[in-house]
Amino acid sequence: MRVCSPMKPFILLAALALGFGSAHAADLPSKRAPSPPPSGFLSAQKVSSWTGFYAGALAGVGMGDVSDASVSPITNADLSPITGKLHRSGAMAGVQVGYGFMTGPIHIGVEADTALTSIGGAQTASGVYNAAPASARLTVKTDVLGSLRGRVGYVFNDVLIYGTGGMASALQKSTFTVTQNDTGASFTSSGAAYVVRVGWVVGLGAERFFARDVSGKLEYLYAHVGDGIRARFNPNGVHLLRGGVNYHF
Repeated sequence: MRVCSPMKPFILLAALALGFGSAHAADLPSKRAPSPPPSGFLSAQKVSSWTGFYAGALAGVGMGDVSDASVSPITNADLSPITGKLHRSGAMAGVQVGYGFMTGPIHIGVEADTALTSIGGAQTASGVYNAAPASARLTVKTDVLGSLRGRVGYVFNDVLIYGTGGMASALQKSTFTVTQNDTGASFTSSGAAYVVRVGWVVGLGAERFFARDVSGKLEYLYAHVGDGIRARFNPNGVHLLRGGVNYHF
C-alpha cells in the first residue's frame, strides 16, 4: 500500500488558489487607458477648414440716394433744371461661390456673387415743357447686382473677420414719363432704358462655422455702380447689408 506524501494536499490547494485568483483578476476593471474611438467618429466632429471651395446663398437689403436726379426736359418756369434726391431701397437674394486658403491665421480668398434685387425709387415734379405746364415721373430700378471680390481676413478658431473689395456690376432700368397740358389738350410721352453699369465695391464682414462644413456670414458692402438714370454716367452708391450661408467642399 502506498502512503500519500503530506505535501500533496498543499500543492493541490495552491494550484486551485492560483486558478481562482487569475479568473477573479480577469473580472476586475482595467487601469489601462480606454481605446481611442474610431477615426470616423473624430472626423465627424471636426470643423471644416477655411481652405477650399465653397458655395451658398445670400439675402439682404439695400438703400441709397441719387443726389442729383434730374427730371429734364421738365424745367422750372425760369428754365432752370429741376433736380433733387431720389431715394432707392429694396431687397435682394442670390447665390455666391468662392475659394480661400490659409497662411497661418490669415485667410486669403476670392468670391463672386450675383443677386436679383428690387432696389429702386421714383421722383415726380411739376414744371414747364415747351412753355406749357407739364409734369414728369422718373423711376429707377436695379434688377441684377453682382460682384467679383477679394477677401482678406483673420481667423479666430471658427470665426473669420474679413475685409473685401473688387469689381461690381449692375443691370439697371429707368423709365421716364412726361405729361404736358397745353390749351386744354394733353399728351403723354414715355421711354425706358436698360443700362449695364460697372463700378467698384468695398466692405467688411464676419463668418462662422455653426455646423460641420456649413458656415453663416453677415456683411456690409458699399457698391458704387451708378444710378441707371436715362443712360447717364452719374455714379451714386448703394449700401448693402447681407447675410448668407455657405457649404464648404
